[in-house]
Amino acid sequence: MIPRFWLGNDWTGLANQIAVLAGSDPVKGTECDALQRADSILIRNIPLWLSERTIYAPIFDTLNEQLRKCEDVILLLGFWYHNVIPPDTGWRRFGGHFVTLSGVNTGFQSIAISDPAFDNAEIGQPGFICHLDPFPHIGNPLVHDNPANVSKDVFQVANSPSPGGVVGLPLYWDRRDTAMYRFAGQNFRAAHLPNQGPVPPPGTPVFTEIEQAIIISPADSVENDTVHSSKAYEIENNRGGILAFAKDFGRSYNSGLYYGSFILGQNQTNLNCDYGGVLPTFIPTQHILVNSFDLEGKAGIYTIEQLTTRFRHRFLPLEITKYAFGFWVPLGGTQDCEQVIEDVFVIENTGDSTIHCLEKALWLDYDVGSYATNLTDFDKQHQSIWMWDAASGQDSFVFGMTKKPAVVGDKAITGWAVSQARWVYNYRYLDSLKYIMHLGWGGDSLQKQEDKSILIADTCFDLAPGQMHVEKWLKWGYKGPIAPGGDWKWRHFLYHVLHQEGFYRGDVTWDGKLSVADIIYLISFLFRGGPPPIEFTDQGDVNCDNKTSVSDIVYLVNYLFKGGLAPIDKNRFLSNSPFVDPAHKALAVRNPGLFSEPDWKDLGK
Repeated sequence: MIPRFWLGNDWTGLANQIAVLAGSDPVKGTECDALQRADSILIRNIPLWLSERTIYAPIFDTLNEQLRKCEDVILLLGFWYHNVIPPDTGWRRFGGHFVTLSGVNTGFQSIAISDPAFDNAEIGQPGFICHLDPFPHIGNPLVHDNPANVSKDVFQVANSPSPGGVVGLPLYWDRRDTAMYRFAGQNFRAAHLPNQGPVPPPGTPVFTEIEQAIIISPADSVENDTVHSSKAYEIENNRGGILAFAKDFGRSYNSGLYYGSFILGQNQTNLNCDYGGVLPTFIPTQHILVNSFDLEGKAGIYTIEQLTTRFRHRFLPLEITKYAFGFWVPLGGTQDCEQVIEDVFVIENTGDSTIHCLEKALWLDYDVGSYATNLTDFDKQHQSIWMWDAASGQDSFVFGMTKKPAVVGDKAITGWAVSQARWVYNYRYLDSLKYIMHLGWGGDSLQKQEDKSILIADTCFDLAPGQMHVEKWLKWGYKGPIAPGGDWKWRHFLYHVLHQEGFYRGDVTWDGKLSVADIIYLISFLFRGGPPPIEFTDQGDVNCDNKTSVSDIVYLVNYLFKGGLAPIDKNRFLSNSPFVDPAHKALAVRNPGLFSEPDWKDLGK
C-alpha cells in the first residue's frame, strides 16, 4: 500500500511521520482523533494507496464483518474504572492502548489481538504462537516488535458497562494488573479528557473496552474517477492518463476514447506519458477529487462538475495540476456544452533553475463506432482535429479535440491522426512520439479507414523557478457530418462552447460577433431593466474588474470605434470554482481575449 515512488521505497520512516503529524508524546501517547487526522493527511500528501476510516464504539458484528473482508483493523482499548472515593466519584479512564485485531470467533464470542505490550500466548494464556523465537525476549525489544514473531492473544468479549464503548475484554488485566502504570495518561480522545484519572488502587475492578476501530483498506495506486456533463463523461487517472471518454447521443449509441494521455517533456529521453500503460508515466501526488458547484445563468442554475488531480514529472521538477470540467445545462439553456469536457493543466516549475523548451501534447485514442473504419480530418486554423466512423454514413457521430488558445502567443504546431500501425508502444514509443509532435497538420493515410488516434501538440515554452503555465483542451462530441476542413455549423458549435466557458466577452447578444448591438444591449440591461447578457451576466465584464457596469460600455466603445484594446477573456469555470487553487485562478485570464486573434475572432460569424 506504500507506492513504489515514495522516497526511495523507504517505509521505515512511515511510523515516525504519522507520530509527528499526530503530535504524539513519548509519555502521553497519541490523542486518538489526531491520529485519524494524521492518517488522512499522510494518505493525501504522499499519497499512500489506502483509505482510512474510524468507527467509534464498534459492536462485535462490525469487527467480525471488517476482518472477514480482510481489512486491517487497529483497535483502541480504553481502561476504565468506577471511582467510589469522594469527592471525585464516577467513571474514570486512566489510559489507553492500541492493538491489532487478528481474529474473530463468533461461536465463542472471542477475538484475537496482536498486542505490542504483552506476550500473553507465550506465557501459556489462550492464544496462538506463530514463531519459534526464544521467549522471553528480555532486553531485546526488536525481537518482540519483529512482525515475523507475531502472536495472537485470545480474549472473550462481553458487554462493557463503562461509557467509552460497548464491547469489553473482561480478562485483559488478569494476572498483570501491576503493569497498569505503563499506560497512565496515554492515548486519550479529547472527548474522554473530562474522565481522565489516575491508575486505580490495587484490587479495583478495571474494565477494558474497545473504544474505536481504525479500518485500513488498500486502494489502487492509480485512482480513477469520473466527471460528467449531461451527455459526455471522462474517467481520469491521476498520473496523466485518461481512461475513457464517451458520449451518448440518445440513440443507444455510445462511443469514445479507451485510453489517452497528457504528454510533457523536453526530448525523447524525458517525455512523460501514460499511454498504453508503459513507462515513463507521471507520478501521482494526490488522490482524485470530484466536486460540483453552481453558476446562475439565463436558464437558471447551471451545475459544473469538476475533477481535480495532481501528479509530478518523473524526470523534471514539474508539478502538474489537472482540472476537468463538465457542464450540466438546465432546461432552456443551450445544449452545446452538454457534449464537451474541458481539461485544464497547470504546470509549475518546483525546481531552482529555468527549464527550457518544454513541449506538451494531448493524445487521445477514440474508438468511434466500428473503430477499424475510422476516418479523420482537421481544422488547422482553429486547432481542432476529429474522427468518425465511415461505416455510419453521412449521419455520423464525430469525436474530436480542440487546443484552446489559452495563452497569448501559444499556438498548436501539430494536429496528427496517428495510425495504429505506427510503432508507439512497448517501451519504444518516445522516439516516435517526439517525431509525431513535430509533423505539422495531417495524418497517416488520412483517407484510409482504420483504427487511429489523434494528437495535438503546441509550441514549446520556458518555465522559470516557481512559474506556472496553463494548457487548456476541449474534448467534444458532435452529431455530424462535418464538411472537409470544418464548416460553419461546426464552427458555431465551437464558438458557443467557448462563449459559455467565458471567452468572447462582450458578445452579450450571443450573435457570434462584437458590434454596436452589444453596446445597446448592455445599456438596456444596466439602465432600462432589459434582460441580462446571454448566457451569463459576467459576459458583459470586458475589462476584467469582476462586474458588469458602465465602464464596460465605455471599454466596448473604445474598442469598436477608437482603436482600443480588445475585451479581456476569463475562463468562467476556472475562475469561479471554489475548488481551484487560488494561485491558479489568475491563469483563467486571457488578455487580450479571442476577439483580438485574427484566426479566432470570426469563429462565430
